[in-house]
Amino acid sequence: IVILLIKKSRAQNRFPPGVWGIPFLGYIPYNGLTRHIRYLTGKYGPIFHMKLGSRVFVVLSDYHLIKSAFTNPNIQGRPDFFSFGIFKNFQNLGIAISNGPVWKSGRKFAIRHLRDFGMGKSSLEISIQ
Repeated sequence: IVILLIKKSRAQNRFPPGVWGIPFLGYIPYNGLTRHIRYLTGKYGPIFHMKLGSRVFVVLSDYHLIKSAFTNPNIQGRPDFFSFGIFKNFQNLGIAISNGPVWKSGRKFAIRHLRDFGMGKSSLEISIQ
C-alpha cells in the first residue's frame, strides 16, 4: 500500500520539480523552513513544489517571477482550504477571505467609502489626534 501511495503521489507531472515527502505527512524541512527553501532554490531553481501535509505548494523564489505571477489573473486568488470555508460559512463573501470578482468589487466599495470619510486626507489627522 505504501509503494502504491508513493507512486500515486509522484505520478502527478503537472508540477515543477520538487520534493514530495512522506505520504500523508508531506515533506518535513529539517533545518527551518526559510533556510530549507533557500537550499531547495539552489537545488531546483527559482520555481519548485513541495508537499506540506496533504497540500502541494508551488514556491516562487525570484522577484521578477513573483511579480509576473501576481499580475496574471489566472493564478491569483486564495487557496481552497477547508478551514477558510469554516470561517466564511462556505460562501464567497466579505473582503478579507473572499476571492475573485466578489473581492474586487468589495475592495472597490470599501476604498471609495473610506475616502469619502476622509481616509488619506490631512484634515482627518487633526480629528484623530
